[in-house]
Amino acid sequence: MKAHFIDLEIILKLESKPWVVDKNNPNVPILKIEKSDFNLYQSGIYKSHGNKLSFNGKTFWLPNEFMNLLKVKTKKLKMREQTREQMPKKP
Repeated sequence: MKAHFIDLEIILKLESKPWVVDKNNPNVPILKIEKSDFNLYQSGIYKSHGNKLSFNGKTFWLPNEFMNLLKVKTKKLKMREQTREQMPKKP
């Protein structure tokens, strides 16, 4: 007799997080956002910060701190990509 033990808590417990991705490479997240933060961005609570993002017919208002972090992460990502492009290709 073969028996399989499956932990249902792992299967049922999904902790998915929204991602911010590069449109050219959407398989790798630039940032992962907590669900609670994502809901705040969507609710408009940070509207006074003026960082509007429209995506897929929805409007998100991002706080300045998040925008600054996003700018730093995307700049680092671009630098990494440029470095890879400049490296000689292996035959």
